Amino acid sequence: MRPSLLLLALVGASLLALVSAAPSASVGLGPVPTSCSGAPNKQPLVQFDAQTSKPLGSVPNGTLEAVIPYGTVTPLLVLHLYGDDYSMGVAYGSLLKSQLTEMIPATYAYFSQKFNLSTDLINDLLDMTCNTTKSYTPAWHFDFLHGVADGSDGVVSFQTIWRIAMFPELIKATCSIMGAWGPATAQGTGLLQLRALDWGTDSPLQQFPMLTTFHPNDGSFAYSSLGWAGVYGTLTGWSSSNLAVSEKVWYEYSKLDNIFGYPWTLMLADIMRFDMDTDAALARIAGATRTCAIWLGFGQGERPNPLNDTLPALPASFTLVQDSFQEIHFWNPENFPYGDFPKGSHDYYPGVLFVDKKVQPSGNVCMNDVLGWGYGQWTAPLVYQTLTALEQTGDMHIAVMDFDAKRIYVANASPTPNASPAYNNGFVAFDMQSLWQQANPQDL
Repeated sequence: MRPSLLLLALVGASLLALVSAAPSASVGLGPVPTSCSGAPNKQPLVQFDAQTSKPLGSVPNGTLEAVIPYGTVTPLLVLHLYGDDYSMGVAYGSLLKSQLTEMIPATYAYFSQKFNLSTDLINDLLDMTCNTTKSYTPAWHFDFLHGVADGSDGVVSFQTIWRIAMFPELIKATCSIMGAWGPATAQGTGLLQLRALDWGTDSPLQQFPMLTTFHPNDGSFAYSSLGWAGVYGTLTGWSSSNLAVSEKVWYEYSKLDNIFGYPWTLMLADIMRFDMDTDAALARIAGATRTCAIWLGFGQGERPNPLNDTLPALPASFTLVQDSFQEIHFWNPENFPYGDFPKGSHDYYPGVLFVDKKVQPSGNVCMNDVLGWGYGQWTAPLVYQTLTALEQTGDMHIAVMDFDAKRIYVANASPTPNASPAYNNGFVAFDMQSLWQQANPQDL
């Protein structure tokens, strides 16, 4: 076994003895819809805390821990970064040297085999993406990547870590997005948001799942991003501004694409870091030179009225976006084009917006049936126990966000061979306020 995999295995073994598992909540809503091919997820839940986490390292401006869920042998890495962008990058590169040593060659080998491309040709394609997006990329991202290279002590170069960051710009993925709030939920308030990433379970990336929380020192928002060690940018995120994002490829887009523009994973990272609400996020997207055709879901938790804090708070909301070079559409439950979908595959439910992992407009009825089956009773555990598991969506990773409780529930695929998809694996619950407010150990 390779050194860092052995380390992770030992971490996992030690954590199993510390896990405080909560029993799976009872569904109690009658038989699940028969239109779905999956079965409910009954894996126990693990709460991330001092008893279940294992410290792996600490450097100036960064800490690394791990926690192991049920149903997988790979611990979920939990990284905190502090300071300016370069300092956060240095901490990243220093703490993740062993992961970068394994991940980068394994990732190149995987894509070379999967697409029958030489390493040189892969680098040519990634360099093209780097070059066509460079002038649209804010400078602080390059500060971070230079820091990663310097902090890794030669394990990874600036050019290599930049190339890896551009993989999602080339590849994207099929996924599911859902927001449920108000009358759709058991409490009748708040917001639940789903981001289920479907990308296959044969990738080496799933050996390195990681939840990274950035704590910039420039007055911008702390935010958390779910991904993998070595892949910079945001595919799934939640900000201390109480704004969260989900993403899915827009397969059905048929107009002109663009390779010159703002990389979407870096745009989403900037939305999480700098934008205080959905309006600011949508304005950023509308004003950007956009590239890939993707769906986005933006959840906004309840927040004080910006006009006057003595006025009633603004309620939680959820917005779907179709984002491309030539087109952009903003959808809410009242203007969403339900009539474009085959009957029974995408019904109108007050307080619900969703797109499943299929090409839209999807004629698959499973997700629609499950949302109707649980309507008015949705909780975060019910989402991951039934919706993702029955739909079999989120094979690579899943995040379910509960805005009222400020909790995120995370699952990842187990590694190859014999990989188990995230929707069948155990989830880890994180208190987001604790993540966002965790102090830099240097300051204590």
